[in-house]
Amino acid sequence: MDRPAQGTPDRRDSSTSAEAAEADEARPQPPAKTADLAVAALGLGILAFCAIFRVLQVQSPGIPALQLVYALPGVAGCVVGLVGLKRIKRSEGRLAGEATATVGLLVSALSLAALAVILTLMALGRSLSS
Repeated sequence: MDRPAQGTPDRRDSSTSAEAAEADEARPQPPAKTADLAVAALGLGILAFCAIFRVLQVQSPGIPALQLVYALPGVAGCVVGLVGLKRIKRSEGRLAGEATATVGLLVSALSLAALAVILTLMALGRSLSS
């Protein structure tokens, strides 16, 4: 008859559950997986950076608006980087790669800014030379 009356907590059960919780905390946690979107954001950022050099190599007047295609990796890198950061923060430690996503986002944004400046200067140069 060492069972407590119904409705009263059993001290042994609560201590056992506390010990189990401590044992769970003591177990080493598996390393967090790097978020795929973080790596994709970094890759797109690098691609956007490389697109700047492609724009600088193009010497034909062509259609200036068509050169905006080179902005696509930068835009995609920004979007993927933001979504990746959001998922990493919501994962409660299961996903890693916050720095990777941030660098990808920054490289993409800086590449977009540089591309905008370069295309603007190229358009001004064309209009002044005509």
